[in-house]
Amino acid sequence: MSSQDLTIVLIVFGAVIAFSIGVIVYAARIRGTIRQRHLAGPGHAGVPAPADPWRRFTGALAAPYARYEWAITRGAARSIDADQTYFGYGAVAPPSRVMLQLRKDWGVTDTASATEQVGAGIDAVERYTRGLLVSDLAIDPAGERDRLAAAGVSAAVIDEIRPEIAAEVRATEGAGDADLESLRAEIAFDIGRVTNLLRWSAWVGYVDEGYAHAAGDVLAACAVVAFSEWNDYGRAYLAGLEQSPFPAHKGRRRAVDWLVDDAESPWRRVAWPGAPRE
Repeated sequence: MSSQDLTIVLIVFGAVIAFSIGVIVYAARIRGTIRQRHLAGPGHAGVPAPADPWRRFTGALAAPYARYEWAITRGAARSIDADQTYFGYGAVAPPSRVMLQLRKDWGVTDTASATEQVGAGIDAVERYTRGLLVSDLAIDPAGERDRLAAAGVSAAVIDEIRPEIAAEVRATEGAGDADLESLRAEIAFDIGRVTNLLRWSAWVGYVDEGYAHAAGDVLAACAVVAFSEWNDYGRAYLAGLEQSPFPAHKGRRRAVDWLVDDAESPWRRVAWPGAPRE
């Protein structure tokens, strides 16, 4: 090998080493940024599962997803306990993996896209819930405000749902002929998906605790309007899964079966808020 060839080889070798070092430094910085964002969010291991019954209820609406995660990672090392995923904003997978899933499933890559998607999901759930209030003659829209308040829903959230509007619509346009079971299935499935989107977004630090609580409150209030107990919600969620374009795989069904039946289930350990309708 000539000295010129040797020089070229050394230059190329040096460039490869420099590039590799650059990639390693860049990856380390990305990991550091992800970790900082995660630690600034409300889902990291240092945040205990909530003790407040209402907050536990709002978190448990995403339990079909949290339970599925917990079941498929049985035996793996975890940084958090089960209740932090069932009632709080914890997730089993590391933040980097959840970020990839958020991008794939929702197109969520940052705070702006997370709040956009959560907001769109809440809008859809509220629209379906108002439709149920209009269509289901077993519900008295005028009395729903008191029922929601007794369940612990704030006045601001009740004002956002505006149950009294349904009474006006009935009086002027009639109740309509909506398929109530299909409507409830849509509501339950969307509540489950969006509360899980909220949990994942909080886990990776895209949304803070204040936003997560406020968004969760609206979704939970819609759940209280549409359903009377956990079993009712679980059945409707599975029906919504079946009629959705997403795979209704056995793992998700097993998760709901466990949530309904097992004594350790979060659904068995937190009461459905409010009194049932008469």
